[in-house]
Amino acid sequence: MDLENNLYIVDSTNHRVVKWTLFGSTGVVVAGGNLSGNASNQLYEPQGMYLEKDSLTIWIADTSNHRIVKWISPTDSSIVCGSEGAANDQFDTPTGIFIDENNENTMYIADSFNHRIQRWIQGAVSGTTVAGVTGVDGTDFDHLSFPNKVLVDEDENMFILDSGNDRVLRWKIGETSGEVIAGGQGSGIDENQMFLPQSIRFGINGSIYVADTYNNRIQKFDPLPCRKLILIDICLFQSNIILATTTTSTTITTTSTTSNGLINIGSIFIVQNIFLILLFSQ
Repeated sequence: MDLENNLYIVDSTNHRVVKWTLFGSTGVVVAGGNLSGNASNQLYEPQGMYLEKDSLTIWIADTSNHRIVKWISPTDSSIVCGSEGAANDQFDTPTGIFIDENNENTMYIADSFNHRIQRWIQGAVSGTTVAGVTGVDGTDFDHLSFPNKVLVDEDENMFILDSGNDRVLRWKIGETSGEVIAGGQGSGIDENQMFLPQSIRFGINGSIYVADTYNNRIQKFDPLPCRKLILIDICLFQSNIILATTTTSTTITTTSTTSNGLINIGSIFIVQNIFLILLFSQ
């Protein structure tokens, strides 16, 4: 969503991104929409995007083309990087992208079928793996399994939606493993479980919203007040299932964090299939 409350929707099976004004009756194609293909003005089943807040440049994880593309306007697009494979300059089904606007637009890509997160500095000819092991999935804390989305805060903590493991990890850049902050209890319907989650967003107070896709629900993890213990801040996240038939809660332990450029969450919009769009209010 941009600062004027326009929604940008990744319309994957139509191979496009559509912009909708708030409460509008129709949308406008702002990227793709030229059938599926691999030309610079085409997309093929994209599943992730990042919108720069000032320039409105759209960065897209062009999933089935195994690449990242950039759209400055509906008629001005370019291929940034990528092809199919497991080398450091390649991707295998990338599904999420985050742009660190405070660090020269460094890219973080959820390279899903390579089970890794790639960091790509602008101008570089290849990326580096900053989480996971290329081509190897696993359940321990130094492996990922089909990661779907990634966010990064100002302290260089990555928040990884590790979909195949039904969990959210916080992973400090430069570390060799992460820690579970939500889920991680196997696939299931309990309040501390997920089933192939597909999207994640944060609120201004550190709340975590997870699109728990195959459980047909949204889970919200709310931070509770921190307590100081021997120079360590200890905070709790309380899980609440919302937009489902029942509301339950549980508690897991993690440390508090604040993500870059966050604003208050208002409404939640769910698009059919796997995409979660959160409406923000300034």
